[in-house]
Amino acid sequence: MYSHKKLINAIIALIALFVLVITSGCIAAGLLQKADITSIINYNGTGDETRVLEKRAETKVLSSEKTELYVDKKNGGISVYDRVSQKSWNSLPSFQNSFASNFTVTVLYGNELHILDTSGSLAEEDVTYAVDGDTLEVIYNLKAKDISLQLPVLFSLKGGYLEVSVNVRDCVLSEGARLISIAFLPYLGAVRYDSNSSDLEVLGDYYLVPDGPGATMRTAIENEVTSSVFSVYGKDYYEESIPASIGAYGVKFGNSALAVTVTAGAENSLIKVFRSNADEKEINRIYPEFIITDLSGENGKVNISKNSFDGKFTVVYETLSGDSADYIGMAVSSRQALINARLMTDETAESEYPLFVSVIGSADGSNDGTATSFQQAENLLSILKGKGINEINMILEGFFAGGLNESSAGNFKPLRKLGGAQDLEALTSYAAMQQLNVFSAFELLSTRGSVSAAKDIFGKNKEYIRSNPLYPYIGRESFNRKYSSGSKVSSSFLSALEAVSDFAFSGLLVLGSDVSCISDFSSENAGVSDYSQNLISNLSASSTKTRLMLEGANINIVKYADYLKGISLSTVIPESGEYSAVPFVPAVLHSSCIYAGESANTSPVPRLVLLKSVEYGAVPYYTWVASSKSDKYYELTLNDAVDFYLEAKEELGNLSVKRITDHYLHESGVYCTVYDGGTKVYVNYNNYSVLIGEVAVMPYDYLRIG
Repeated sequence: MYSHKKLINAIIALIALFVLVITSGCIAAGLLQKADITSIINYNGTGDETRVLEKRAETKVLSSEKTELYVDKKNGGISVYDRVSQKSWNSLPSFQNSFASNFTVTVLYGNELHILDTSGSLAEEDVTYAVDGDTLEVIYNLKAKDISLQLPVLFSLKGGYLEVSVNVRDCVLSEGARLISIAFLPYLGAVRYDSNSSDLEVLGDYYLVPDGPGATMRTAIENEVTSSVFSVYGKDYYEESIPASIGAYGVKFGNSALAVTVTAGAENSLIKVFRSNADEKEINRIYPEFIITDLSGENGKVNISKNSFDGKFTVVYETLSGDSADYIGMAVSSRQALINARLMTDETAESEYPLFVSVIGSADGSNDGTATSFQQAENLLSILKGKGINEINMILEGFFAGGLNESSAGNFKPLRKLGGAQDLEALTSYAAMQQLNVFSAFELLSTRGSVSAAKDIFGKNKEYIRSNPLYPYIGRESFNRKYSSGSKVSSSFLSALEAVSDFAFSGLLVLGSDVSCISDFSSENAGVSDYSQNLISNLSASSTKTRLMLEGANINIVKYADYLKGISLSTVIPESGEYSAVPFVPAVLHSSCIYAGESANTSPVPRLVLLKSVEYGAVPYYTWVASSKSDKYYELTLNDAVDFYLEAKEELGNLSVKRITDHYLHESGVYCTVYDGGTKVYVNYNNYSVLIGEVAVMPYDYLRIG
């Protein structure tokens, strides 16, 4: 028997495996027993041996100043042609294959999962094409056994972008069948390399994946990292997926690149990447797959959600060439696509460079769990102000009922053990007088109780473990918490806004907003998109009443944030010579809002965290308490923090409103970030100085030029 999460793993792994090894007729019985959901997974493709773009059969259907769209009506292929670089990106690879497809659809029918695709030698009645202005509508008519599916897809050229969309409510599926997922153009940008190739241009090719701040996965170099699944906005479709704050990726191929951004339905998407390890018999590919219906199993029982997503999925593709054909060019493309989709604003943040300081009051609200009083927090503000720091974002965590383990979302009473309401009012009054910011941090998306908890598909509470940052000095190691139901989130926001107003806070920090999409089966509105829209509605309303700070950098909610805390500046997959972190997400965000990464003093080497913040355009961040029992006792790192901040404020403060325009490895251990206007910031991670022209960058230090 298998647990709920393991069974989700098995189901999704089966689908992924079958799409990958699509020429097989069935899957090993052992794997099917693990999933215990289907007697067989059926592949219903044409079996045609040639799924190669027929260049002679191509017909140009759409054209813009930069891009042209072609259709191969013989095999159904779609080609995006970049008129600048003269590079063609094909939905069906140019190498011989019998598996490539424009779209791959998973359908549940009876007790069987069926994989249908849209390619092969298509009969005239299987596909229709219609052009209307700058839009091509393709209707695929797929049939297998008793299943029929009509899949309408719109291809639109909008400036330099190709927009591809499917509106699920327009799909027509035979009675008794359920749509499970749709993979979009899974072979666009697919490539097969000769493992013996010595072409230096090929060795520079990579996939940009949404791991943390972004990462480049070299596609022509052998490496242990062969495949990954990235779950956009932290939802829980797949236990071993890597959370991603943006539904975007890219393909670098020679002097050309393809930037891809999900602009509608990202909360329902997985970004999948398969890497061939430079085996010429295999291929590299990366694509988005959209989950339409939740499916799960436990102890031999299978459940499928009553409701399916019935909205629109949209993916935007842009071809890049020359100097823009890199991950910063991809960031520029994604940013503009998100602005066009109104997921980001084109407004510039105010010019400021604050020091972020999280102060923890209590681990659990008990006398033994106290770490900092309101008076001590005010004293810390006074010390920092006295040392010349005039821009501070202080965050109060664990100062209300229950401490870090709040008793229930919406119960926001200041702890008497820490000084109560009177001392809190004195703290916020002092901050206002000194023009410093104090944010209240509340767990609005989780609860300790069961009554208002979100439910999984079997009706059980959706639980997670929150670690205690004060452990082992104060309190127990972790807290068992539950995600709040969608219906509880709104009342929690109302209570939080009332507390912010009552105690004159500068703003509100929404803890846990980095996991902004879960499915909640406590009500009829069960999908992740419903939960996401509910959160967005509350954030939108709250942003008109107070300043908001959010955790992480989830693109579906960042436009409501004045500040972001704890955005990821490192990857989940370990870095290597062939897998490297890059500032893709920071380049999308920079100049739109002020953000901080990991707190420096929670790292074994604080200096390296601070240098990474400089490299990625983040502001310094510390987590402090007033208890000398803790390793986060502020006096241990206060002087170093003040010295670093004051210098960084002087050197880098005016760059907060500048766009990141380039980033590269200058030499081993030295990275350069370039800002609009030509300013360059070099960061030296080496234990020796490095010359930049005639100026030396000292060991573990940075240098601004321009």
